[in-house]
Amino acid sequence: GDESATFTAVSGTTYFFVVDGWNAAVSDFTIQVDCPTCSDDWTLSCAANTDSWNNSNSGSTSLNSDYSCNGFDYSAAPEYVYAFTPAADGDYAIDLSGLGADLDLLLLDATGGDCDPGACLDDSTNSGTNDEQILLTATAGTPYFIVVDGFAGNTSDYDLTITCNYCGDETLVEDT
Repeated sequence: GDESATFTAVSGTTYFFVVDGWNAAVSDFTIQVDCPTCSDDWTLSCAANTDSWNNSNSGSTSLNSDYSCNGFDYSAAPEYVYAFTPAADGDYAIDLSGLGADLDLLLLDATGGDCDPGACLDDSTNSGTNDEQILLTATAGTPYFIVVDGFAGNTSDYDLTITCNYCGDETLVEDT
């Protein structure tokens, strides 16, 4: 029958898999390695543009240890992931505030469908409990993952807000 093994891998570590037949048995075999990625737990939109949460609450994962847009180590902290697909072309501000510890804000390209830390488009990594912000010029229908991850193992309550039609310190209002 089929056999499987599950373990938590450490980034940068080389692993060897050994297949050995019982009582000198010989057979063809296939090895399949699955590497899970984080997945979004909440969807944000311009209509539902805020969330107050903690990056260690239900729905968080600890799968991303580093991101291609910075060289920081996130292996000790859980991340919480949001899906965001803008309905219209435009400028958006993604703000992370109300921090009690050092959390970072990251933006990933989600067109591949998975939460790939190698697809990091932008980040905000202010130190301490300072607010984080990412400004995004987006194309309608392009999916993104917004990730809140703890720097150096930190977890904290936070508020996340997306401002649609962002224009500097003002929000554009359409004439009706």
